[in-house]
Amino acid sequence: MALRSFISHCQALSLGLVAACLPLSAAETPTFKPLTADYVGEGAGASHTVGYFFLDIDSNGDGIPNFAQVKDSDDLDGDGIINQLDDDDDGDGILDVNDRAGYFQADGTAAGEAPPAMPARFFAHGEAAAAAGLHANDYWQFVPNHFYEQKGAAYSDDSGRSFSNLFQHPGAYLYVDRNRNAVPDALETALSGNDQMPPLTVDRHFLAGDAVAGADAPGLLGLWQGRLTGETLFYQCDDDGDSSHTGAFFSYNPYFQSGRMPGIRDSANSSDSNPDYPLYFTTDPVSPAIPNVLKEKDARGVDKWRYRRLGATISSAREIVLFAAVFYPYQGSQVNVHYSKAAFNRYSQGQNQVSPRDITGRHYGGGNCDRVNWIPAFRNLTDHNYLAECYFGSGTNWRDIADFPEDPNRMPQAHNPANQAWVDQWANLSLQNQLVNYISLAKWFDETSINARSVIAERYGYDVGDLDRAIAIRYQNFRAPQMVTHSFSVVGEAGLTSGVIVGIEDLPVPSDNDFEDVILVLSRPLGAH
Repeated sequence: MALRSFISHCQALSLGLVAACLPLSAAETPTFKPLTADYVGEGAGASHTVGYFFLDIDSNGDGIPNFAQVKDSDDLDGDGIINQLDDDDDGDGILDVNDRAGYFQADGTAAGEAPPAMPARFFAHGEAAAAAGLHANDYWQFVPNHFYEQKGAAYSDDSGRSFSNLFQHPGAYLYVDRNRNAVPDALETALSGNDQMPPLTVDRHFLAGDAVAGADAPGLLGLWQGRLTGETLFYQCDDDGDSSHTGAFFSYNPYFQSGRMPGIRDSANSSDSNPDYPLYFTTDPVSPAIPNVLKEKDARGVDKWRYRRLGATISSAREIVLFAAVFYPYQGSQVNVHYSKAAFNRYSQGQNQVSPRDITGRHYGGGNCDRVNWIPAFRNLTDHNYLAECYFGSGTNWRDIADFPEDPNRMPQAHNPANQAWVDQWANLSLQNQLVNYISLAKWFDETSINARSVIAERYGYDVGDLDRAIAIRYQNFRAPQMVTHSFSVVGEAGLTSGVIVGIEDLPVPSDNDFEDVILVLSRPLGAH
């Protein structure tokens, strides 16, 4: 296959999220270390499950995503033959000359058909890989190309139910978009009456739901033929003064009623910044089930194994997306799953949201330039005039600084390019980029049942209360953001400590949007481009 060019590409939208860009240098020299997730606290009455999946495929297991290995000199399938000389670049047993038509099935009603694909722009290096190919959407060549499982016994779930129509590499489901709504089918759930988590948020051998096909489907998380698709980090995010869950958690959690995982019941009734179930399904501090590196106390004198989930060893070049399943009835659904990549969230833009709590940032408004907890109402010219006057001086109107587009799909333009960043921050005039909240990091965790700010300060030596930074929260292309993150790095007695604080909002607007319903600290960034 003659590849003519390769350009590293990663588009990041800040919006309070940490972007996992994959520069080519990082892909060529990946580092490998475990993903650690520390539970900090919660500020909600719902029950939650949290995990992650990879937003890319690494079919040869070298830690480099397939889309970053499309050059002539690369060896995509790791067989020792560079792509330029390899007749089967991805090593799926189908010659490249036959592979380019799309997915392959030997016989049956779907023989030779290619399912509709997700746009290449959603994947790091995806557009570069597509552009490097010889045919349109040639990036499909760079994933395992068996439409259906072609060998071995049919896959079965925990109850012995068989599923024969599986990709050889389940991560390939992320590239299928049969209803063409720019959300992978493996992340789809029903718009109402939903009582299941989607396949790529459920462990293999447990039952999930294929909302597009309207049928049951197997969970796709875990190890498949030695390749990790992702993992569940916390089966239960609960830390409060009772020993109970919401009814939806009891009824619809795919793990709760399993004989294989009996230990996820709410077993503690104290708020101590530790999940109310044993992460390693044991409370024996010397149990071999607990990793030895966690059998020590932290700066607070707490055993690390009580709150730290030591995940799999993963490559720094892999792009991950965090998910949070919320077991709570909302708008006809019993289970609501949110993602750190807002484009995959199913909730469309709603009303302008101003939090009723004292957790939004300080800004001017309503004729009072010192007013607290205020953001301009969506497409409200009077509010935008207040903004302009307070920032640029008495008598200044918004139209003196920028246009006020009649088209809600168009972003406003500043008359002076030097003011464009300010206009973009406070415009709140475009449906595609609608401002819904403004959070002060210093006040971020004030409403948690446990003092999350103190826990973070004591554990890591980092106090968010010292920050004067605020984050503007916006919809991304009509999709609601449900997570915000803040990276930190401190040097203390134990040396360098760094991480990413993740705040999860468990229900979309018109909820309180305080992003403190679940609080975690991860050891690496999230995919959010």
